[in-house]
Amino acid sequence: MNYVLLLAVPGPNMLATGSFAALHGFTATLPFAMGIGLGAAIQAFVFFVGAGLLPGGDSWEVIGRSFSAFLLAMMGWRILKSARRLCADTRASAKGPAGRLTDLAVGFGTSSTNPMSGMFFAAQFIGPAGDLPWLPALALILATAVLALSNSLAVAAVFSHAPMRRRIASALPLWSRIVAGLFVVLALLSVRPMIEALISG
Repeated sequence: MNYVLLLAVPGPNMLATGSFAALHGFTATLPFAMGIGLGAAIQAFVFFVGAGLLPGGDSWEVIGRSFSAFLLAMMGWRILKSARRLCADTRASAKGPAGRLTDLAVGFGTSSTNPMSGMFFAAQFIGPAGDLPWLPALALILATAVLALSNSLAVAAVFSHAPMRRRIASALPLWSRIVAGLFVVLALLSVRPMIEALISG
């Protein structure tokens, strides 16, 4: 659910996919969208493994959850601040189809280097999802790939039609405020165990 909120706000993945679809149509965007899904899964896996290598102990949990809360709050602020600029800038770096493997690689590179997704995965696996065992974590990573792919396909379908793109642009300011507020709530939930421990202690 948290990742769905991130996907709902325009960022590098959405702008690149939307621009590609606007220029070349829905069908030509399919390999690019598959690259987006694969890149998101790989990025999530890297942060999951990296978070698992952090040392344990109460002090590290406090540091990790505090850092997680900071990342989530900063994401909310960034979403709020950059919504208008991202909405107006439809000139993403999508280039003409040069072949399916090339488009797949470009989509993978766009997604796997997306700083917003990286901040989100770091926050989740250091904070709220940090205690997940391997099997549920891998299921979560697989779901991440499916969600990223599904979102890219939906964006490609929408951005193939200019009138719908203009409607989304007009609704973005309000939607961005709502999502930014939800990320602040997630930040508070990340440090909730520490707050409860202080109150009970």
